[in-house]
Amino acid sequence: MQGRFTALTVIAVCCAAGSAWSAESVEALVSDRGGMLVSSTTVGDGRLHIEAGVNFEQDRRGILKSRAWTTPVALRYGIGDDLELRLESDAYTRQREGGTGAAGKQSGYADAALGIKWRDRNADAAKGTAATAWWLSVELPSGSRDFKGDGTRPALYRVMEWALSEDDGVALMPGIKYDRDVDGYFWSGALAGSYARRLNDRLGVAVALEGKQLAGPRHGGNVVSTTASLAYLLDKDSQIDTGVSFGLNEHSPDFAWTAGLSVRF
Repeated sequence: MQGRFTALTVIAVCCAAGSAWSAESVEALVSDRGGMLVSSTTVGDGRLHIEAGVNFEQDRRGILKSRAWTTPVALRYGIGDDLELRLESDAYTRQREGGTGAAGKQSGYADAALGIKWRDRNADAAKGTAATAWWLSVELPSGSRDFKGDGTRPALYRVMEWALSEDDGVALMPGIKYDRDVDGYFWSGALAGSYARRLNDRLGVAVALEGKQLAGPRHGGNVVSTTASLAYLLDKDSQIDTGVSFGLNEHSPDFAWTAGLSVRF
């Protein structure tokens, strides 16, 4: 299943795809929408983020082709200044596969994931140190029949963000997951990096290279894509975003598009 920084992280997570910045207020929300990368920032004590959108994905392998629509949503709630609880899901999902003469359609609800993010260090531009956070997520077999995974699948990610200037920065997020498929549990890796730039007080762009899954062919292979995203702050408590991605190998979806809204309460 997703700049994003405070003033101290300088655009810090500018790098997380889909984030935006505001020079007018250091209190502007920092959304985790738009791509695989998340920010190092948390939502703040007692604050709630609702981040929702729509995704479209298309893939073709030989004569087989598939299309899928999902409606990803994330709830983020702050416990203290450096900790947040997370509930995420691709929610309602509709998928169509065809190309062999008999088209197949499935619709239902995707699994949900519970998580926690802990920000353990703010950026220090003078020393060149990164803003960092740990993100632990556990996917649960909670979806409907056609989209339900097998067993719990925990994953741990390390988020690191560096400011290059007042208007741009880079981010890196490696991770590891204990996943499961029809052959049983297996370990897989993940690695994403991005560059983001603020175009003005409300508008930001980002490009990213995302290795969502790094695994052997037996378990689905490496899923790698490149992503470009754009985000616009409507005000300090709301943001809209959109982005596109393209698969870089045979195991990755050919094309994906997303658009969404993030609101803070």
